[in-house]
Amino acid sequence: MNQDLLEKKLRSIGKEIFVEYFEEFSDLSVDNGELAKKLLSENPKAISLNAQKTRISNARKIFEKNMEIRALENIVESNRVKENIREKAKRLVANTKKIN
Repeated sequence: MNQDLLEKKLRSIGKEIFVEYFEEFSDLSVDNGELAKKLLSENPKAISLNAQKTRISNARKIFEKNMEIRALENIVESNRVKENIREKAKRLVANTKKIN
């Protein structure tokens, strides 16, 4: 996955959502349907179950391609995300690098 495709996937997911639900997206034992319902119920801007399933599919593709650290670094470098999201992304990068 190149940088342009990664950026496109992050925009499709939402950078804030990718960070907030990072653990759920990375845990393949979490059922897509249940996770879609959770995303729909917890996000006031979420509009449909199918849109959440697309979000999940794009997020999980990032993990399948082992691009999660690069995705988080992209978010850390972004000027368009809230500072608390940027800080959480930094922590996730550090924790993910320790695991790998």
